[in-house]
Parts: sequence; C-alpha cells; structure tokens
Amino acid sequence: YGFLLTPEGEVIDDLMVYRRGEDRFLLVVNAVNEVKDWNWLRAVNSGEVLLDPERPWVSPDGEVELSDLKAEGAEDGRVDLALQGPASRDVLARLLSPRDQRRLRALRRTEFLELSISGKEVLLARTGYTGEPLGYELYVHPGDARELWELILEAGKEFGVIPCGLAARDSLRTEAGLPLYGHELAGELSVGPHEAGFTP
Repeated sequence: YGFLLTPEGEVIDDLMVYRRGEDRFLLVVNAVNEVKDWNWLRAVNSGEVLLDPERPWVSPDGEVELSDLKAEGAEDGRVDLALQGPASRDVLARLLSPRDQRRLRALRRTEFLELSISGKEVLLARTGYTGEPLGYELYVHPGDARELWELILEAGKEFGVIPCGLAARDSLRTEAGLPLYGHELAGELSVGPHEAGFTP
C-alpha cells in the first residue's frame, strides 16, 4: 500500500502496488483519480516531471512500458470484484482446488495470488476497505466478470453474501477510520496521510 506524491510531497492518490514479476507491477488506483494518476505516471516515465526537484539527478532507469488494463480492448484487461467480510475466505474456498484453498488460507493482508476459478484467470488479493479483517479483491478479465460474480453469489448464498454498492462500502470504511484520497485525504483542506492519523 502506498501513495503517489508530487515532487513537493503533495498526495496525488493512494494505491495498491502488486509485484507480479521481477519487472512487472500492477497498480490499483482510486477510480476517481485514474486519469490524473495515468497522466502523472506518463509524465514521470517520459521525464517531463522530476521525481525530486532537490535531487534532479534522481530519475527512473529508463522508460517503462505502461498499460492501462481498463482501456477498451486491453489485451490483459482487468476489472475489480470485491468480496468482503468474515465469511469471504470460506466462500472463495468453495470455488478453488484443494491446492489453491491452502494457498488462500496462507495469504496475509496485502498479499496476492494468481490462480484460476472455473477456468478463468484471477489475480486474488487479500485487501479491503471495509475494516473487516478478511476481505478480497479479484482482478479479472472484463469478459469473465459476470460469470465469476454469479459464481461468488451462488457460493455465498448460505453465508448471506449479497451485492452492495460503493455507498455501503464508504459507510463501512468511514466507521473503520480508513480515509480515501479526495474525500478525507487531500481535498480542499490539503489533509495529508499523517495529519489524518493514517499510517498504512
């Protein structure tokens, strides 16, 4: 978990960064800020923006390949399905092989697995913005999202799994004291993560 910062130290966004390989990363940003984040990443990548004005010699080792996985037609496109709450691990376990069930149970907060659910490739992260100790996000191909959504709802029936929207999530994260960039962080008052009492 981290923050994108301007050279002046202003928070641009909060985000999750997953290292999928030696030189392959997945950044999950707040959807409200995705255009601003994308523009900042491109500006840093091209050298238009200094990472540190006090140390102008600090720069990336070279340009990297950036891919917007939400762009229409993206080859490895991804959308996010979230399953939160105390029964979330048990629900997911019903959809996994015995080997992947063991991997799921060993997963610590902010870690991720790449696995298959019903033949669909899934990046499964143990995260969540509801204050629950257990919660998962499934990053899936847009064409697989509906089928996986329905599988989760079916597997979770006896646990009381129901669909809910962002307003329900926001009420839970607010109660848990989990600030969101652009709402409680930054915004009109320029509140920083430390001023908000937030330490990841």
